[in-house]
Amino acid sequence: MKVHHKLFCHPEFIEGCGFIKRIVYTSIHLDYNRDTQHDKKIVVKSIVLLVFIILFSNLNASIRALWVPIWEITSAEKVDAMMDELKGKNLNQLLIQVRYRGDAAYSPNLQDSTYANPEKRYHAISDSLFDPLEYIIFKAKMQNLEVHAWFPTFVITGHDLTRLDSTHVYFSHPEWVTSD
Repeated sequence: MKVHHKLFCHPEFIEGCGFIKRIVYTSIHLDYNRDTQHDKKIVVKSIVLLVFIILFSNLNASIRALWVPIWEITSAEKVDAMMDELKGKNLNQLLIQVRYRGDAAYSPNLQDSTYANPEKRYHAISDSLFDPLEYIIFKAKMQNLEVHAWFPTFVITGHDLTRLDSTHVYFSHPEWVTSD
């Protein structure tokens, strides 16, 4: 009978540990033909190693993020004001809402139209050439911020159907829609 125990520490998880720069891997083979005292020593050494890794590692995995709703990124001026306000706030991530209700705050892939954005643009973005997500990524690089695109699932429209374009997914694929 063989029992395998594997411990993996992903390099991103242990980033900043200093003395650990690679994946930690231990494998313990327990076999009836082997000396069980030897196996116990291996298990104890592995546990001690794990405890040292956990206790003496400098884990700086810290998320200091701000969620930014879609209505705050409708123009370059709003994005600039937001980014100016964020300076010195010690943030490291922005969670940007890039879809609202069946519409999007980003431009489709311009280099490969195989997967074009089927949704219409968010109605509050007046400049058809402005890509809020692209602009935020550009500005965030200057402040060393990570940008994560966030979007709600399943919600495609509010109750006011008069604001929807006739090509909105609500009208073009009514079989996809359920309401409560």
